[in-house]
Amino acid sequence: MWHTLKYTTGSNEKLVYISEPIPEVHDYDVEVPTRTRQSDSETEQDPLDVTIRNSPINIKDPLAPSTPDTQTPFFSIAKSNLSQSITGTTMTSTQTITQTATTSAVAPQHPLTEAELDELLDTAMGERGGGTGGTPPGPPGGGGPPGGGGPVATGGTANQPVAAATNVKAMGKDPPTFHGDRSKANTFMNEVEKYLMLNDDVAGFKSPKKKVVLVLTFMQGAEVEEWTRGMLQWIQQIPDESNTDFIWRVFQRRFYRRFTDTQADSTARKYLTQLKMRFPDIDSYIADFEQTVRKALYCLGSHEMNQQFLAGLPRDVAEDVMRYPTPITYQEHTEKALASVRSKVLLRNVFGGNRNFGAFAPQQPRPQWNNPRPQGQNAPQYNSSNAPRWMNNTSVPMNIDRNRVPTRGN
Repeated sequence: MWHTLKYTTGSNEKLVYISEPIPEVHDYDVEVPTRTRQSDSETEQDPLDVTIRNSPINIKDPLAPSTPDTQTPFFSIAKSNLSQSITGTTMTSTQTITQTATTSAVAPQHPLTEAELDELLDTAMGERGGGTGGTPPGPPGGGGPPGGGGPVATGGTANQPVAAATNVKAMGKDPPTFHGDRSKANTFMNEVEKYLMLNDDVAGFKSPKKKVVLVLTFMQGAEVEEWTRGMLQWIQQIPDESNTDFIWRVFQRRFYRRFTDTQADSTARKYLTQLKMRFPDIDSYIADFEQTVRKALYCLGSHEMNQQFLAGLPRDVAEDVMRYPTPITYQEHTEKALASVRSKVLLRNVFGGNRNFGAFAPQQPRPQWNNPRPQGQNAPQYNSSNAPRWMNNTSVPMNIDRNRVPTRGN
């Protein structure tokens, strides 16, 4: 049966509803001849297709027009693949006239385990390239703590996240003032991030607009004056209902675009080829090497970086590192280098500071001792009469001089 549809503009009624029927529409129906089977070779019709084709249409009440979908971004840690430590996900909330529903596709997540935190830290520090897969290795040593990843928790109460403190005041030292030096832009923003993270639970620090203005107060000088003025005008034009995390992300992108040193990676790569270890300061060499590798945008732990690490070591230390068993990962290279330097320092302390241990020790001039035995053409000729005591038991010519003073009445 056909029906007419009526439309209305009232706020308390349906926008579209079914009105009175119109049976006269069927006066124009045309009988469709049924198809008979012509031959045995003709395929039969699928009963499901016939049922769908002959089924009536069910008219449902139309849905009210919905408001445009708003994209609300958030970040969640994907535990299934920690190599992609932070995964951007989008949550869509749909609002209608009759009801407002906000659904979240992310289930409650359990606190990260110790192994997951350790692997996430390796990813953040760029140390995944030298790993051997599986459970992240522990500190130098054997199995168990320290060593093979720590003990496994058995039974007991699971670790619970620490509750956020209340009535907390701002803590920490203010970031250094930034004057527009491109070589210090990353350091400045890193200090800002640490300061904001430390005061994350302080009232007012969660406002993206306030965070941007706070960073602008740490930027002074002629090189940044115009840029900070434009940023401040931009913040003043943003209404309070748009005070979202997008503001902070846009600010960071514009900051790095304006002040990032585009030649920093090239400079770091050149410095990496010149980096050498000063014996016995192996710890500083490892720290400088890892920092320079990250600045150069290289993969720490790759085969090329392991070779570069060896190239910066003294020759005798590098030989100790490459002795059997040959190291494979970056961690194995550093552990053997540390062991080699510790043993050499111990030997130097035991046998004295002036002992030379190969290329790593400074070459000391050998002292010149006075030789009591004169040599050369001016050396005196000794015989049995004038030979000194130190020539005892040494063959010397006999004194046959006729002017020799006689002794004992001769």
